[in-house]
Amino acid sequence: METIIIISIICLTIIVLAGCLLSYFRIKSKQQPSVVSYIFWGSVILSISIAIYSHYFYDNEKVLDFFSLASAIISIILAIITIVYSFYTNSRSNGQIEILNQSARL
Repeated sequence: METIIIISIICLTIIVLAGCLLSYFRIKSKQQPSVVSYIFWGSVILSISIAIYSHYFYDNEKVLDFFSLASAIISIILAIITIVYSFYTNSRSNGQIEILNQSARL
């Protein structure tokens, strides 16, 4: 178990260093931070916190059951959001097709 934690810490350290280098490059080239960089740093911080949290509580079954339930609920919520968003974009594109068809008839 210790080897997995050491390997994950090394991988996360490499990712953080790559992110720091990327941020330095963006600052030097005077680029504005994008949404992708915020998502990247959020995922790095989340991964580190999950690794630390799971290291301390890997023996406690109640905590693992809670995480399992929470991840299942989050997956269901994200699936519902994805379905609703796909219906929204589909209806929006259908409306645009109708507008194009009407303008083509004129």
